[in-house]
Order: sequence, then C-alpha cells, then structure tokens
Amino acid sequence: MSVTGTSVSTTSLLTVDGIRRFLRDYADKNILLGDVEFTDDDLSAAKLWALLDLNSLPPPLTWDTVESLPSEAQILVLYAIAKHLMFSEAARQRRNQLTAQDGDVAPIGMDDKSAMYENAAQYYAVLFESRAKQWKIAYNMNQAYGSLSSGYINVANGVGSV
Repeated sequence: MSVTGTSVSTTSLLTVDGIRRFLRDYADKNILLGDVEFTDDDLSAAKLWALLDLNSLPPPLTWDTVESLPSEAQILVLYAIAKHLMFSEAARQRRNQLTAQDGDVAPIGMDDKSAMYENAAQYYAVLFESRAKQWKIAYNMNQAYGSLSSGYINVANGVGSV
C-alpha cells in the first residue's frame, strides 16, 4: 500500500481567514448569532497581543510582526490569539450578563457563558505558555549554536608546539 503525502502550507495560518478557520468562527456555524463572533479588527488586535505575549515570555526575544516569526511558532501564536479572544469575550459576557425567570420556568440567561469562555481561555493559556517556553528555549539555543568559541579552538588532539 502506498502512502501519499499532502503538502501543508502555513503561509495563511495567521491571516484573518486562517484564524477564523482555527476558531471555526463562521456565520453559518454560529447558529444563535447568525454572524461571526469576532470582527476582523478583533482578530487583528488579538494577533498583536499574541505577538507581545510571545515576545515577553522568557527568554525575551523580539519579533516585529507575526510574519517575521519562524513558521513553527505560528501555532503558538494561534493559541495566544484564541486565549486573548476568549478572555475578552468572557469579560464582555460578565458585563452584559442578565438572567431572568418567569414563574416556574427555569432561569433563562443572556450572555451567561463567561465561565465557559474563561475555561477555554485558561486552556489556551496553558497550552500557549507551556509550549512557547519550551520552543523559545530551544530556539534561543539553536541561535547560539555555531557562534560560541573556546580558547582551545587551535589545539589539535593535544598536539601543540612547546
């Protein structure tokens, strides 16, 4: 049996469309909203916050744009984007929460999912921070490899001139 590989392009992973795909944030998938949950501006802002998050984690590194990141770091940025969006939505839900009850009908809430959004945000925060720290340490070590030298660089197998 032969195995066929399919190439995967990561060039569009951090675009608005790529972020929407990761979050499954489409109008036809959001039955109650009938629209996307996050605006394009929300997604762009979260992308910048995610970059700041990645840059601020130890060891500190500085990337100017998400496009300048190595491709293997893009999934980390997606986790951070999701974290920021979920925390942001949890805050909005808390501000607008309203629960009403009429007679014997169970309480019906509007914008009462802040706890679910916070749980999702915590999940992405842990995923982002644990993987990003490991990746940044490895990235830092790889950047240093080949540039460190030693005073013994000119000594060949213990043979030297006396």
